[in-house]
Amino acid sequence: MYRSNDPKQPIESILGDIGPINGGDENPIAQVPDVTPDTWKEIVTRHFPNSVPVVEACLANYCSLLLQDLSNCPALVLIGPPSSSKTTVLEFLDTHVIFPTDNFTPRSFVSHSANVEKSKLATEVDLLPRIRHKMMVVKDLSPMFSKRADDVKEGMGVMTRVLDGCGYASDSGAHGHRGYSGDYVFGFLAATTPLGRNIWEMMSTLGPRLLFLQIEPEIETEAEQLWKLLSVVSYREKVEECRAAVSEYMDHLWERHGGIRGLEWDRQADDRERMMELVRLANLGLALRGQPARENADPSLDEYHFSPAIVEGSDRYRSMLYNLARGHAISEGRIHLNLSDVKMAADATLSSGTPMKVGLVKSVLLSAEPLNITQLAAATGASDLTVNVAVGQMLRVGLLSVAQENRLLLAIG
Repeated sequence: MYRSNDPKQPIESILGDIGPINGGDENPIAQVPDVTPDTWKEIVTRHFPNSVPVVEACLANYCSLLLQDLSNCPALVLIGPPSSSKTTVLEFLDTHVIFPTDNFTPRSFVSHSANVEKSKLATEVDLLPRIRHKMMVVKDLSPMFSKRADDVKEGMGVMTRVLDGCGYASDSGAHGHRGYSGDYVFGFLAATTPLGRNIWEMMSTLGPRLLFLQIEPEIETEAEQLWKLLSVVSYREKVEECRAAVSEYMDHLWERHGGIRGLEWDRQADDRERMMELVRLANLGLALRGQPARENADPSLDEYHFSPAIVEGSDRYRSMLYNLARGHAISEGRIHLNLSDVKMAADATLSSGTPMKVGLVKSVLLSAEPLNITQLAAATGASDLTVNVAVGQMLRVGLLSVAQENRLLLAIG
C-alpha cells in the first residue's frame, strides 16, 4: 500500500493493471433524476463491450471543459489500427457542445484564403471562433500525420499554439495580420492510426499538448462473429442506441455543472496520495516522450554533429493528466479523485510513446524481477539488436536503469 511519506513508492503500485485497453429546453436534462453513468454503460456494454473504457476516456476529456480552473485545451487522440472501433465511439458523442468534422487542416483555424473576401473570413471560414467553448471531434487525424515532414511540423506548430487556449494570429501577403486573442479554450478529441517514430520525435520538440490513448483491436471467437451476423439488431441501430444514451448523459453533466468552466474544484481537498501518483505518472510520461542526445563526430574531417537531449518540462503534462483524472471523476458523478481516475491517467501515460518504448516499459513493470535484453526481446517480439538500441536510448533519458548482471529496472518512481 502506498504511503504519502514514502518518496520511493514504486510506480508499479500506481499503474496497477496496465494491460491493453479493450477491453434552454422545455424539459432540461439536468432535471432528469435517473441519468447516471450506469445507464450508458449498460447499453454500450450490451452492444460494444470492449468500447466502454474508450467512451470513459472520451467523457473524461469532455468533462475537463467543466473545470473552472481550466486554462489549456483538453486534447485526447485515440490511436488504434483500422477497425478498432475508434470512429464508432466518436459517433456516440452528439450534443450541442460537439463540433464534428471528418477532416481539417491546421491552417483552417485562422484562414488566409485569397479566394474569400477578408470580411467573410471571420464569419464563414475561420474555425477557431466556431469551436470556442466546444468539443471539436475529428474522426480521422491520419491525413495530418501522413504529409511531408515539413508540412506535419508546420501543422503541429499551429496546433501547439492553438491548444494553449489563448487564440492564434498569423500573417500573410493576401490578408495581412489576422487572428484572435483572449479566451479561446475548446476541447479536442480525435482518432488516428498508429503513429510513426518520426511523429513522436517531432512532437517531443513542440512540448506536450496532446494526450493519447492506445486502443487494441477486438479479438473475437468464431462463435462471437457468428452471433453478430445473426443478430436481429443492426450495427446502425446499436450505434444509435449508444449515441442516445451517451449523449443524454453528456447533456446532463453539462447542464448540471453549468457548462464551460462551471464547476469549482476544491484542489485542497484532493487526496495527497492520488496527487503524488499523478506526479510520478507525469514524470514517467515525459521520459517516454523524451529524446536522447545524439552525436556524430569524424575527427579526420574535423567535423561533428551534436543534438542535446529533449525532455519536456513537467508542469503542462502534469496539469493535463490532472485535468483528465478530474474529468473522469466528474463523468462518474464525483468531485474528488480516487484510484480509477489515476488509472485513467496511467492509461494515457502508457500510450504516449513509440510502441517499442511502451512495450519495453510494460514488460519491465509486469516482471517480478529485472530483465535482460534477450528476455525483453522475447517479451516484445523484437530482435535483440532492436531492443538493445531502444534500451540505450531509454537509459540516456533516465527511463530505465541497470541493475546487477546487466538487467534493467524502471528508473522512474
